[in-house]
Amino acid sequence: MFPWLSHVLVNRSIRFKLVLGFGLVLQLTLVIAATGWYALQRSIDHSEQLSLMARLGQITRNVRSQRMAWRQLDDPQSHAELEPQLAEIERHLETLHGRIREPLYQQRLAQQGDHLRALRSTLGDLDPIHGNPDEADRLHERLENLGQALLDGIDALSQAQTQKRDQDANLSKRMLIIVASLALIIGTLSAWVISAQILIPLRRSLKIAEYIAAGDLSRNIRVERGDELGQLQQALQRMSLGLRELVVGISQETTRMASAARELSDNAAQTHLSIGHQHDEIDQVATAMKQMSSSVREVALNAEATAQATSLAEQQSREGDRAVAEAITQIEHLEQEMQQCTEAMASLQQESDKIGGVLDVIKSVSLQTNLLALNATIEAARAGEAGRGFAVVADEVRCLAQHTQDSAEEIEALVAALQHDTARVAQRLDKSRNLTRSSVEASQHCGSKLEGISRSVSRIQAMNEQIAAAGEEQSVVAEQVSRSLLQVRDIAQRTAATSEKTATASAELACQGSRLQGLVGHLRA
Repeated sequence: MFPWLSHVLVNRSIRFKLVLGFGLVLQLTLVIAATGWYALQRSIDHSEQLSLMARLGQITRNVRSQRMAWRQLDDPQSHAELEPQLAEIERHLETLHGRIREPLYQQRLAQQGDHLRALRSTLGDLDPIHGNPDEADRLHERLENLGQALLDGIDALSQAQTQKRDQDANLSKRMLIIVASLALIIGTLSAWVISAQILIPLRRSLKIAEYIAAGDLSRNIRVERGDELGQLQQALQRMSLGLRELVVGISQETTRMASAARELSDNAAQTHLSIGHQHDEIDQVATAMKQMSSSVREVALNAEATAQATSLAEQQSREGDRAVAEAITQIEHLEQEMQQCTEAMASLQQESDKIGGVLDVIKSVSLQTNLLALNATIEAARAGEAGRGFAVVADEVRCLAQHTQDSAEEIEALVAALQHDTARVAQRLDKSRNLTRSSVEASQHCGSKLEGISRSVSRIQAMNEQIAAAGEEQSVVAEQVSRSLLQVRDIAQRTAATSEKTATASAELACQGSRLQGLVGHLRA
């Protein structure tokens, strides 16, 4: 309705708007009071002037009565009382002359003064000719005319003053009606404009806060104001942008964490499969070693079958060497896989630490928003009744900040649990890697033993006369190899158990990542 006025007030503070509105109302109230006071003062002046004129009329009539008594009764006392009454009439005329400023009334009062002076002069002329009846009658006739003229003039002044009083009263009524109407119109327009300047942006700020509370962070807030409500909208815009960046960062980190967890789970599954193959190979090697030990005992007991047993032992030794070589290769591959798992767990722990940094940003933004809402509540309390709606918005913003802080603390607890589980998995992977290294060393030791067996078989072929002693020695060596293979199998079983625990921890880590994604999923950036 008044775009120029809205443009002027849009960058002014709420205090300025309220002071402007109430100032206009107070000024209009002062104008109404001044108009009423002026009308009342005019009415009082007219009443006093009419009272003086009524007194003048009464005195003039008394003078006329005393003059007639003096003429008819020749009463000296009546003649003596005329002069004080004429002096009183003169004083009243001078008083009216000083109070009434209108030229017309000034002229009429001057005429009444002339009549009064002529009347007093005529009364003075009666004393020397008191013994001449004709001249006295002529002067009394003149006095009668002057007295009547004075009385008529006073009555005319009274009527004119009465009309003036009525006109001023009507004029005062019209002025009061006009000023009151203008005050009502201007006050209503001021209240409407100022309330529109406050309520409309306040409702917009409340709607923005409701969007943020509902998790909708995708809306951009356009701020075109410079007052406190504009500052509130700017604060909401900054909070929305901060939360939006935070949600995007958490979503990206959560996605990477879930991917790392899946990769770790796949590596654990492959490790478990490799350990199963290793267990089968070790069983085969153990079986071969048992067969070789049995063959050695048969060679010791049966010297006649030395050549055949030696060939069989040589063949089994070669198979055992190949099996041990394959076992060493598998265990080295397992060690590489465990190293990759350890690196993946370290990367996962770093990503978890990044999430903790993002949570610190969330708590900082929530604390700043809470402080801003508290400042807005204090400003609303200072504004009094007019700031009640602003206080409601400030409370809503403070509740939103508290809710955000609670969510951040819950996420922080989940991340702490995730970091703890990650550390445990890393420790178990370190143990598995150490066990794998031990398996490699044991397999290499087995290979060395098998090489010794091969050399022993060669010596058996070269020295048939020492078949019994060599067979006994080979039996001892075979038993040692069997015990070593049993140890390797136990290590492989423990490694398999550790791998299963790693897979379980990876699955739990993936579940925690899914829960974290669910927590930030209701926020739309």
